[in-house]
Order: sequence, then C-alpha cells, then structure tokens
Amino acid sequence: MSELGIGGGTERNVASFYDNANGFLTEKSGFFNQGYWKDDPQSQDEACRALVRLVGQAAGLGAGDRVLDAGCGQGDQILHWVRDFDAGHVTGITLSLAQIQGAHNLLQKAEIADRVTLHRMSATELDLPDSSFDKVVAVESGHHFDTRADFFAEAYRVLKPGGRFAACDILPMPRALAGKFGWVVDAMRRFPNKAMMPAANVVDRTVYRDQLVAAGFTNVQVISIREHVYGPMARNLRKRLDAGEISPWTPLAQVSPSMLFDRDRLHYVLALMQMLGAIGSDLTWPGTERACEHGPLDYILAVAEVPGT
Repeated sequence: MSELGIGGGTERNVASFYDNANGFLTEKSGFFNQGYWKDDPQSQDEACRALVRLVGQAAGLGAGDRVLDAGCGQGDQILHWVRDFDAGHVTGITLSLAQIQGAHNLLQKAEIADRVTLHRMSATELDLPDSSFDKVVAVESGHHFDTRADFFAEAYRVLKPGGRFAACDILPMPRALAGKFGWVVDAMRRFPNKAMMPAANVVDRTVYRDQLVAAGFTNVQVISIREHVYGPMARNLRKRLDAGEISPWTPLAQVSPSMLFDRDRLHYVLALMQMLGAIGSDLTWPGTERACEHGPLDYILAVAEVPGT
C-alpha cells in the first residue's frame, strides 16, 4: 500500500464520504455500486458482481493483463477480476483510506495480495508510468473525478498501445429524454453537487463520448444500460422491504451518523437519494420505482481503445 496526496475540495469530500460510509445496500459484500440486473440476479450482491463482470468483459480482461482499477472500493471487484478473469496484476486506486485498508484485508485473506498494488491516489493525477497498463477500468467512479475528462487523458497516457478502457458511469439523462424530470437535469447543471459530480462532469452520453475521443481514444462506444440498473434495483429493494429483510431506514443506516452533521457529506447523502429516484417522485415506493425507471439519471457502459498493437 502507498499513500499519495489528494487534491482540493471535491476530492476531500469524496474521500471523507467513503471513509465514513458503512456500505451500501449489499447483503454480505463490500460492493458499492447499483448493480446490473439484466439476467435477474436474486440479490444486490449478485447484481454488483454482474456489473463488475460486465465491465471486465467489456475491457476484454484476460490472463496476465496488467490492470488499473480507478476507484477500487473495498477490493471486491479486484478479487473478482483476479479469480475469474486471471488478471496478472491489478493496481487499485482510491481516495479513501478506509477503502484501502478494507481492500488490503480482503485481498490478504483471499491470498492474492501478491497480485495487487493499492494506492491512495487521484485518478486525475496518476503517479504511474506511461504505457504501463493493458487495461484501465472504472466501476461507477468516474462521476466523482474532478474532472472526468482529465481522468480520460490520464487513462490514455498510462495505457499501452492497443490497450483498452472500460467503465460504467453515472450521467444526467440527455435533456430531450428526461421528460418530466428535465427540471432535475437543469438543476444538476445549475447547482452541481461538488461531493458527487463536479460541474464539468454534468454532461450527457454524447459529450462523454466526445471527451473520450478528444483524449485520443478510438473505437469509442458509449451505450445506456439504465433500464438494467435503477428500476430493477429499486424493485429488489422494495421486495427486501416487504419481506422484512431490511427496514425503511436501512439506506440511512449505511451512513455514519457523523455525516449528518457535515454539510458536504449530507449533500452527498441527498445525492444518493437522487440516484435512487427519490427526488422528483411522490416519495412512495411506487413513485420511487417510476422515478428510477424514467428519472433524471443515465447509466452508461463505455468502451474505448488506444491506437496501436
């Protein structure tokens, strides 16, 4: 493990949130993503693993690959990529010291720590050599990076010729497709949440693609997979509530009480509520499900390549 400096307000806020978060909505794992629900997974854990698998497949992860995981969380995805894709070595970076320690413990217990290096490092200022990775992956983390375009430039720099980039990411919906939630998209642009999505990252999928191209990537594909993310996740959450597996307060229970007395961290909690569709809905579970299905947030899978062989 190594610790490098982190940048300004946005990075400090993100680090503070993840240092204090007690997890998300998973049953047993330390995953902190929305999950991919296309093939009807039966738990949040399964859906989170499916999302990580999707990104790994999109990246073309394979035996011996040197991989940079930008936003490695508690290490669950690294464990999956080493065990199931036989990645040769994974370098995981995060701003959170708590996540670094959690990932270190998990990977030591799994006896694969010798194939992993962990750094506390900004994704927009990588202290890593040029052309040193076969793959760069980012699972639901790019929206935090200040800015995402700077991360794309750094990802391009550290990839070898012929290297591949893959990410899933949270964006606002294109304004024309946001329907009655268009006002939320407008508000996201006018009043960006610096602890979740800096103003420069409040762009739709078309601009996202253009930014990858501007960084030098070729064969760029950016597709929306939101129909397999927000709505199914909300329905599964409601099923767990109805079955008594969790209480209505579970989402708040995942958050350290100290967050509720910090303006920036509370702002992030409110942003998570927006991600779940609560803002703009009638605040009932059916309303939240409808907001998740048709709400203001997009969810994309992006794939791109560095020219060369």
